[in-house]
Amino acid sequence: MLLELFTGRRPTDEIFKDGLNIQQYVKTTLPRRVTEIADPSLLLAYEKHSRNEDNASDLEEKAILQEEEYISRINASTMTEGCLVSILKIGLLCSSSSPRDRMPIRIALDKIYTIKSLFLQSKMRNNSIDRSDELGNM
Repeated sequence: MLLELFTGRRPTDEIFKDGLNIQQYVKTTLPRRVTEIADPSLLLAYEKHSRNEDNASDLEEKAILQEEEYISRINASTMTEGCLVSILKIGLLCSSSSPRDRMPIRIALDKIYTIKSLFLQSKMRNNSIDRSDELGNM
């Protein structure tokens, strides 16, 4: 369900034929091309933020579920990408074909709440920075 929500795709979409499924689609594009597979409506609100090249190049190594401290320090655009990568990784772990390999729902929920909290903190921090920049330009 997470994969469907965050990609905007359904397992029955035309793209999923010849053995390709939504899990493979997501797995082969993470993390470098997360913005290519994310539902575009999720990204529209953050188009105005410029991309931080240094943080984007570290995304593959750093934006994993256990590195919440790293996610909390990056800019808004990369924050969005980092959160998407983390959410999609949770989606992959929750939709594993083997029930034994699936992430327990309680752990998934805890991680989702943490990602949400970090994202909102970053958004508030960036909004306050934007406001102070505007005041400084007056």
